Amino acid sequence: MKILVASDGSECSQFAIDSLSTLCPEDGTEIQVLTAVEALPTLAALELQGLETARKHVLATVAKLKGELPQCQISGDVLIGEPDHGILATAERLGTDLIVLGTHGQKGFSGLLMGSVSRSVLLNAKCAVRIVKGPQSHEAAAKSYNVLVATNDSEESDAALDHILSRSWPENTKFLCVTALSVHQNKSGEEQEVMATSWLKCCVVRLNVKLSQHLPQHCAEFELLNGHPKEALIAKAASWPADLIVLGSRTQSLLGRMIRGSVSEAVATAANCSVEVLPMVTNKPAYIFVESKR
Repeated sequence: MKILVASDGSECSQFAIDSLSTLCPEDGTEIQVLTAVEALPTLAALELQGLETARKHVLATVAKLKGELPQCQISGDVLIGEPDHGILATAERLGTDLIVLGTHGQKGFSGLLMGSVSRSVLLNAKCAVRIVKGPQSHEAAAKSYNVLVATNDSEESDAALDHILSRSWPENTKFLCVTALSVHQNKSGEEQEVMATSWLKCCVVRLNVKLSQHLPQHCAEFELLNGHPKEALIAKAASWPADLIVLGSRTQSLLGRMIRGSVSEAVATAANCSVEVLPMVTNKPAYIFVESKR
């Protein structure tokens, strides 16, 4: 697995770096630490000073991660230019599987983790994106790591579940698979509930069987939610409470990316969660993921 973690020296970027432990990276995982210094042609000296500060930060972060994750291959780099473009270009060049970054880091070297940057990466990345919103308390982490999986009987939801099954998770992870019901004109509420329940049961069985070797038995359960998906997910994430939310979406065009953003951005903004997005780039419309703090 290849992970790109964006850091600008801010508190929020530190949350992103600290969250790498929840990924349970396996032996050989490649982690690239990246920061960016915006080009300022009229302030060359200031830019040079910022570049040196950024380099020291990257070196310190790489050293820290090598000590914490000795099984991984850790490297770092500093770019000059627009942060979101640098993150996206680097991820594509390296064949990155997951981008990890914080949000609202307003005091970093170049505002690398400002909301506009994280949103741009979320909408345009061709790999999974995790937007970390804050730290998880050590007391909560010791009890459980709760993953809220938003799913339905769609191709993108199935692909999202495959992605979850391919990953390693903390040994105290619990999954809650949910579907928010909205009655379609051609289906009764009862019919839709039966179909949703059947799908959720299949998801739970897959999770419990596949992950039983590493996680406790019956690590996954399911629940039907009522209301609009965005509001229902946000409310459930708060009441459960979730440490990670996983959503599915699809995209194929500029309009598709705008639609994807309306879902992922709403959840990432309002929920006390980090956000992981896994775009499924096809001729059809991609999909989404999210993680949380307590």
